[in-house]
Amino acid sequence: MQSTITWIPTDVELPDDSTVVLVALEYGDAPDLSPIRTKRFTIHRHEIKRDDSVGGMPRTVFQAWHHSEDIPKPVCVVTINQCFSNFVEWVHVDEGHRRQGVATEVLRAIEQGIGEATIDGATDAGKAFCEAYESKYPGEVE
Repeated sequence: MQSTITWIPTDVELPDDSTVVLVALEYGDAPDLSPIRTKRFTIHRHEIKRDDSVGGMPRTVFQAWHHSEDIPKPVCVVTINQCFSNFVEWVHVDEGHRRQGVATEVLRAIEQGIGEATIDGATDAGKAFCEAYESKYPGEVE
């Protein structure tokens, strides 16, 4: 792993006899951004660092694209906060592809790649999806 040191300028003046200790924080290896393939989709992932004004926390955005249909947009988009127990913050399935198991297939593939995700519906449709998903996959990810 390559290390990078970033110097942060400050206006703090230290006495001549001060001792300065530098602490290196290791964030680990770069995330694996290789695509995930399912029977119907190639799922691309991107790391997005949110603006500092909203906390600056990174998110992983997954976009599912059909293998066999030349559609100019992803069929499903999933946003996950991997810094917060793989919390699924958002799932969107294109209107023309809803009720076809798209979100279930995509989320299951994501879990098999990153580990178990935490889901909690914020809308009636989201709550229904979570209930159905957890009924279908009650155990841990294989």
